[in-house]
Amino acid sequence: MRNLIISGLLAASLAGCATLDTAALTTTQVYVAAQAFDAAEVTATNYLNLPPCGGAATVCRNQVAAAAIVSATRGGYKARQALVTACAASVTAAACVSDYAAVTAAVNGLQSAFTTYSIAKGS
Repeated sequence: MRNLIISGLLAASLAGCATLDTAALTTTQVYVAAQAFDAAEVTATNYLNLPPCGGAATVCRNQVAAAAIVSATRGGYKARQALVTACAASVTAAACVSDYAAVTAAVNGLQSAFTTYSIAKGS
């Protein structure tokens, strides 16, 4: 439950950041974006650890959902690492701004997959 609340708060914070001028990023926005991805990654990892559907398991992972989640998670992980590296020097650097956009896109992609396939966040 605690993870679900934290995920929701981070996602809400990140959603508000999506409308801000990225040329004026703050360290708080960068931190929230990185943490929002981390929270979404936990949910993705937990889902991917479920047994595949088709057996006797009552809770299982859908192969189509898993493919969408793996793709968004891989891209998001690389973008998150690049974000932290690029923004360590300057939050106004062009690389920082583009990496921020990539991380927010990855989080939005994961959230979309979670919604499409009815995956509970924080699970």
